[in-house]
Amino acid sequence: MNAQLKDNDLNALKSTIEICTIHKERIQMAYETLSENFPFTANKIKNLTPLDLGMAELLINRFSKLQDTIGDKIFPYVLILFGENIYQKSFIDRLNMLEKLGIIENAEQWQAYRSAGSAAAHEYPDNLSLMAENLNHVMVLSQELVQFWTKLNHLILSKIEK
Repeated sequence: MNAQLKDNDLNALKSTIEICTIHKERIQMAYETLSENFPFTANKIKNLTPLDLGMAELLINRFSKLQDTIGDKIFPYVLILFGENIYQKSFIDRLNMLEKLGIIENAEQWQAYRSAGSAAAHEYPDNLSLMAENLNHVMVLSQELVQFWTKLNHLILSKIEK
């Protein structure tokens, strides 16, 4: 066990890791279902089956939840594990700390994940091209996020299992 995390924090971290893993698995399931229609166009969006529409919503929802959970809950624990003082630090300050530690590539990329999930969650019935563009963006970013989570999860587990 890592001495920097108290038992209750360690248990909360492990629980949050499990939640992130579920989000990752649901992203992968939705991605695999939708990949036969990728890249999306306005016409493809218009003709999606109810199952595909549900999978698109699942992908967008779980993408947003995964990046939110990592950003809001996992990142603070990671910084503590690396001996950083996170108290009274803004979210962007924490992102900058993570960037300096080499845990994220850059703070702007993380902000792009947040924006993509938010944009894709909106319905634009009069602009199917925009919906297709947003879904295509989430399809690509979801795979980046899944890869990032997989690496981060391994890093965390290696730190807490010492």
